[in-house]
Amino acid sequence: MPADFSTSSPTTFVMFWDTVTGKAYWIDVSGVVWDCGYTPVAGTTNDIQFNTGGDLDADTGNFVYDKVNQRIGIGIAAPVATFQIFQPMLGTGTVSNTAGSHTLSGLGTQFTNTLKAGLLIDVGGQILTVAGVLNDTTVITTGPISVLHSGVTYGINGGTIFAALGNGNIGIGTATPQVPLDINGSFRVTGYNVPTSGVGVEVLYVSGIGSVLSYDRGAAVFKELDITGSPVSIATGSGSYVTLQRSGGNVGIGTATPTSVLHVVGLGVYASNAAAVAAGLTSGAWYTDGAGNPKVVI
Repeated sequence: MPADFSTSSPTTFVMFWDTVTGKAYWIDVSGVVWDCGYTPVAGTTNDIQFNTGGDLDADTGNFVYDKVNQRIGIGIAAPVATFQIFQPMLGTGTVSNTAGSHTLSGLGTQFTNTLKAGLLIDVGGQILTVAGVLNDTTVITTGPISVLHSGVTYGINGGTIFAALGNGNIGIGTATPQVPLDINGSFRVTGYNVPTSGVGVEVLYVSGIGSVLSYDRGAAVFKELDITGSPVSIATGSGSYVTLQRSGGNVGIGTATPTSVLHVVGLGVYASNAAAVAAGLTSGAWYTDGAGNPKVVI
C-alpha cells in the first residue's frame, strides 16, 4: 500500500509516473512507495487548470491565460484585452417552441443571467432578437420562430461583456474601450453616494428624482455644465418638449421642431386679457387670442 507522503520525508528515492492513474510516485531506499498525489495535465495551451475535488481540469478555450501577451480570457480563447469576458457562443441548456410562437421554453437554461433584450440568438439556424426575458426558462422573441423545436441547443451572439486594458480603460460591451469607462449600451443609476471632496459631474438618483450636477464639493459651489447636441431636447414623460436648435438658435416650447427664434405650441386661447386673468393666468403668462396672436397677461 502506498504511504501518505505527508507523514515522512525520505531523502533517497526513485520517482516514476503512472500514465494510467495520472499520478506521480517515488520509492524510498527501503522500498516503500510514496503517493505524490494527482498531477495530471488538463486542457491545451494557455488553458488555466483548476481543482475539481482533488483532480485538475480545464475548460478548453474558455478559461485561459495568454502568457506571451499577459492576458486573461473567460469565454474566449484569444483575449485582446488584459482581462476580457466574452459571452459564450453556446447557450446553457436546451430550448423548445411551437411553430410560429414568440416564446422559447428552456430546460436547464439561465436566461436571466445570459440574455437580455436586444441580444441575438440562433435557434435551429434562425436568428432571433430577444424582446424580453421573463425568467430563467422563458424568453420572448420579437419575431415568430418559424419551425417547431424540441430540446435543441441554441447560440448566443453576445460578444464582449467586459474588458480591462493595461492602460486602465474599462469597456462594458466593447473589447476596445477608448476612455477610462467606455459603455456600449445604456446605464442606469438607482441610488447615490455623494462624494465629500473634488470637482466633477455627478449623476444621482435620490428620493425618486434623477439629477445631473456639475459641482465642486470642496467649495460647495455649482460649476458650469455644458450640454451640446443638434438639437438639444428636454422632454417630460407626457412628451412635452423644450428644444434648443444648434443651427439657427431656434427655441421650441411644446414642439421638437421649432421653425422660428421662439416657437410655442400649446398656449391657451382667450379672447382678452380679462378672460385670461379670469381663467387663472397671472401677470407675465402667455396666451393667444382668437386670431392666434401671442399675448402676455398684464
